[in-house]
Amino acid sequence: MKKLLLLTGFGLLSYAALAQSSRPLQGARAEQNLQAIGDPNNLTGVVQTYDNRYEGIKGSPYFLPQWGKGKIAAGKTIYDNIDMNYNVYENNIIYRRKDGSPYILGPDQIEYFELQDSTGQRSYTFKRLPALAAQDAKLASQFGVVLFEGKVTSFIAMPEKSILKADYKGGYSSGRNYDEFLSGQSYYLVGPGSAVQKVKLSKRNLLKALQDKDKQVEQYLKAENIDAGTEQGWAKALAFYETL
Repeated sequence: MKKLLLLTGFGLLSYAALAQSSRPLQGARAEQNLQAIGDPNNLTGVVQTYDNRYEGIKGSPYFLPQWGKGKIAAGKTIYDNIDMNYNVYENNIIYRRKDGSPYILGPDQIEYFELQDSTGQRSYTFKRLPALAAQDAKLASQFGVVLFEGKVTSFIAMPEKSILKADYKGGYSSGRNYDEFLSGQSYYLVGPGSAVQKVKLSKRNLLKALQDKDKQVEQYLKAENIDAGTEQGWAKALAFYETL
């Protein structure tokens, strides 16, 4: 069975083998090198403030409500113990330099990144999966949370942020006086084979997706009392499926 680390909420895929292949950069050296992978669309690099770009909009475009510690893998270099967050709405990584100023990193040169919440209790691994372009071309460049990754299948949660515009004019106004960020997420299963599916979490959908071995998977779910309506349930079922 594939090594799997499941945490509350999203799962975390271990990249220990990659981490050991190069010595992580921290501190001033990491900060200096990270400038080289700054977002080319951000001419100054520095974000004027963390919040002002979205002043007047309720909610947040970021994956986490507060800064968290993280790790970034760009090429063969790993940057560790960075204060950072992920802007889901704009699909870029923002990290805080030693002087406190935020800096935007474009996604193109980043292979994956790990992000912990401010308490250090939850951890998330983000990765781009070009295979998802079979569902939607925009997903090829988006980062998704890796819930499970094996030789045959991958299970991904794609966080989503959209803006609901204010509606305060006219006789049928809904009373929304502010634009507001709305949060959501979609799930994708890559494999078995070349299949890429957008899925909803249920036992029926899980067995349908793994229909070549659905009987064995169903027996496993029953024997282990696994809830196939959860992320953890799907990840465990996929880990079992990979052993068959």
